Amino acid sequence: MVAAFRGIAYGEALDRTDEYVRLSASTIAMSVRELMRLIVDEFGPSYVRSPTPEELLRILTRDAVRGIPGCIGSLDCSHWEWRDCPKAFAGMYQNRHGKRSVVMETVCDEDLWIWHLFKGCPGSRNDLNVMHVSPLYLSVTNGEWPPCTFSFTANSTT
Repeated sequence: MVAAFRGIAYGEALDRTDEYVRLSASTIAMSVRELMRLIVDEFGPSYVRSPTPEELLRILTRDAVRGIPGCIGSLDCSHWEWRDCPKAFAGMYQNRHGKRSVVMETVCDEDLWIWHLFKGCPGSRNDLNVMHVSPLYLSVTNGEWPPCTFSFTANSTT
């Protein structure tokens, strides 16, 4: 478990971890896979999903009281440095500062409930380019999300 958590949390190479836990790299790799499978299976249905209609109504009502009607959450694109980026990807994932990075698009509400996470775009993309390949953006522009049962107003347009 220690080796699996270190591999996930710090991105440590498996052959580095095996020196102090005295397990083979293949055993550690299997442990990492099984731990990730457990995390996704156990917590995925509760935490990695869009808000239910009831939760969406609660968010919209709360934000309308706060003076921002129609606000579902805060959208942010973050550029995260990828310290262990393979050299073959160095040019593609190089951001404008010359560092290797990936872009992560996140939407969360006031309670810090992260209900949308899209990651992995090359760091050379800007936020607008990331948005155009985002599943959230595509579902909104295709009329699939938010649910049609909700109406909201933005810039005096319902």
